[in-house]
Amino acid sequence: GRALSSGQQLDVEPGAPHTFIRADRTELELALVNLVTNARDVTPNDGHVVLRTRRVSIGASDLVRPPDLPAGDYVLLQVHDSGAGVSPEARDHLFEPFFTTKPRGAGTGLGLATVYGIARGAGGTVTCESTPAEGTTFSIWLPIVEGAQAKPAAPANPARQVVDASLHQRVLVVDDEESVRRGVQRMLASAGFEVVVASS
Repeated sequence: GRALSSGQQLDVEPGAPHTFIRADRTELELALVNLVTNARDVTPNDGHVVLRTRRVSIGASDLVRPPDLPAGDYVLLQVHDSGAGVSPEARDHLFEPFFTTKPRGAGTGLGLATVYGIARGAGGTVTCESTPAEGTTFSIWLPIVEGAQAKPAAPANPARQVVDASLHQRVLVVDDEESVRRGVQRMLASAGFEVVVASS
């Protein structure tokens, strides 16, 4: 809720209790912060941002499903805004690095590309549905793991494997959004980097 402006409301609708996914918690937090921040920016001052989870099953013959996702059970992490919506032309490019619909100087175009990379790294994907004047919903699709598969330790962080502690690698993170800076800082620190942050 801290990422929202005064007057805006965050509604949380949990709908996937006792469901397990295999994903990095810090990366998922970063993805959600990016989506909520974007939703805040396009939502009117008295508007709502909805964060919901739900469990869905998709079959091999389902006509409506994200491309490149196999049939199976998924958790959807969804962020809905009550903004003006996204044009079909922009939707085709939303997840490309450096593409932004924000005014010049107001966005880097890396937020949604980061969300896409996090979702793909967890075995899922991210999609966008939008209706003009009714708002936009971003859905992160993450495969569900069942039973004993949910218990093993998470796979090693690939970023950790490339860091040699003897090199004392330092990374500068620059972002004007404090919540994004914190999320990126935690993710890189957990991978073994020394992190320096700045707002501009």
